[in-house]
Amino acid sequence: MLLGYGAKNCWCFKEWLEISLRPNIRANKEEGTGPQKTQSQPRPEVQTQTQTQAQTQVQSQPMAQPQAQSQPMAQPQAQFQPMAQPQAQFQPMAQPLAQLLMSFQGANASGKTCALRVLAFIADFVLNSHSYEPESPLPYSTFFGSEDSSEFFAEFTSSDGTEYRYEAVLHRDHVETERIIRISPAEEEVVLLREKSALAVNHLFTPRAVSVFRNNASVISTLHQQGVREISPITAFFSGVITNVKRPSLTPEPASPLSVVTAKYFNDRDAISFTADRLRKLGTGITEITFRPREPLLPESPAPKVYEAVCIHATAQGSYALTLDAESAGIRKLVADLYLVHQCLKSGGVLLLDDGDRNLHADILPHLLHLFADRDINTRNAQLLFTSLSSDTMDILGGHGIYLFEKEQSESYCFRLDEPETNIIRNGGSIAASYRRRFLGGYPRIEP
Repeated sequence: MLLGYGAKNCWCFKEWLEISLRPNIRANKEEGTGPQKTQSQPRPEVQTQTQTQAQTQVQSQPMAQPQAQSQPMAQPQAQFQPMAQPQAQFQPMAQPLAQLLMSFQGANASGKTCALRVLAFIADFVLNSHSYEPESPLPYSTFFGSEDSSEFFAEFTSSDGTEYRYEAVLHRDHVETERIIRISPAEEEVVLLREKSALAVNHLFTPRAVSVFRNNASVISTLHQQGVREISPITAFFSGVITNVKRPSLTPEPASPLSVVTAKYFNDRDAISFTADRLRKLGTGITEITFRPREPLLPESPAPKVYEAVCIHATAQGSYALTLDAESAGIRKLVADLYLVHQCLKSGGVLLLDDGDRNLHADILPHLLHLFADRDINTRNAQLLFTSLSSDTMDILGGHGIYLFEKEQSESYCFRLDEPETNIIRNGGSIAASYRRRFLGGYPRIEP
């Protein structure tokens, strides 16, 4: 299970990005849990907004009254109450469930996607860096071309409940240090320390013939490639990180990402059944979905086999089939995302879902969150971290399930809404309402 991660001097984060999924961030800070690093905190004007300022802003909201006068518009929503039931089952979310769901909110270009990309990079580097081209640059970007080293960390528990922290200091073309720390209530033990191309500390595996570590390859990736079984609790966790984050610098993007998903569906009957069931329950009008090889344009073509999805719709005249290409952008996104959700729930991994609400109706995203919040469905403690531009799920997630992202002078930073500094949220109050009234930060600053 992921407990937290972060980075410094990476993409749009000049200072520390720190994401924590621990239930009580206030206690963690007071007790000094986690890496002792300078945190990127919200600017003072976000932290210290007074109640008087808030009241002034409320009085200056001319748009609020028309909304109150247009109550008839709320009646159609009442017709869709079955869609709201999953929200009610975990609203507001209990603290332990905050470890399973985390939303990144904020304006466009505030750093939300980059925050997901940080963990995607860490997982890719730990697992796959042995396959990078020798002497090639490490596939991440420093803050606006900075020549300084970058730092990364990830905290997690393995399948047997042991807590680890992975730390790395990287330069654009080489690894400076890597460290694996095993954490217990009594102590933190460095079980593996790599400095440059050599191991300085090893309390993790039995020494044997190990080749010199390449400058641009992780010690974990190298040991995993060489079959060192003692490293498997580490690699098992990072293997469970699943993402739709576009990262062309890590792996080439296919010409059609949807074609990759349909090929995976073709060989996974459980995923097909799961997605068909969800499409029916979400009122799409699709009763079944099947996958088949697509006929090549040229019969003798040596091109790899391509698969397509076929959606079956129920009409008054009978069933009608449409290929997925003919469906709306929302349906295409649902089919792609539901495959990732199924894989994550099945493995108990971590899903990094960018644009979680893009092209979807406001009632659908809470339905997807319910899959992770329902203990009968999410039996393996799978976790979902997603970016969103909608405030509709804020009151479901609660302050401990939301990070707000801001940017000052092109430098991104974030804060969790239950951190001690963000004290404007009161018990029982609507987080979404406070956010929409611009009390909390994380809102676009649009000039007239």
